[in-house]
Amino acid sequence: MALLAAFFYEENRRVEAARLPEGGADLIIFLEARPNASGIRKFVRNKKVHIEVFGEVVFSLLSVASGPPAYVFDETGKLVEWTADRGSDAVFKKKWGNLGEGTFIGAEDAKRIVKRARGKILSSITGKKHHSFCVELMEAVFLRNHKSQHSLSSQPTLPEFLFSRAAIKV
Repeated sequence: MALLAAFFYEENRRVEAARLPEGGADLIIFLEARPNASGIRKFVRNKKVHIEVFGEVVFSLLSVASGPPAYVFDETGKLVEWTADRGSDAVFKKKWGNLGEGTFIGAEDAKRIVKRARGKILSSITGKKHHSFCVELMEAVFLRNHKSQHSLSSQPTLPEFLFSRAAIKV
């Protein structure tokens, strides 16, 4: 009985370590909260750019993960899907492809992809070409509002925030 309890404890510890950090539904916040990602790949699925971040595998004597936790974001930085164990999640692997597809990139490259996509959204809304300042301003407002809230589930991601009434009023 003690061995079974220890197994469930260790399995729960491994899954908890893979959970999203607060604000982690946004790629830039996620990468700042988890700077030790074991890998980041950029790939195209259904004609859209995606970024997959691989977390660190939590080792246990009683349960062994067959792969790292994996988190897929769209090019605007919004979390699309995640799994605690990429190696054993056949549905996730089928949907998001093999590790050999795409290109491995660094965290700063991933942030640039997101900022560029957000800039395009802002340019289409404002009609202005000087969008880098707008992106930085909107991110600052978003982060300020995010930090003043307590519940992660009620937090919009930055792309959702951009289209909200709050963003228009700012």
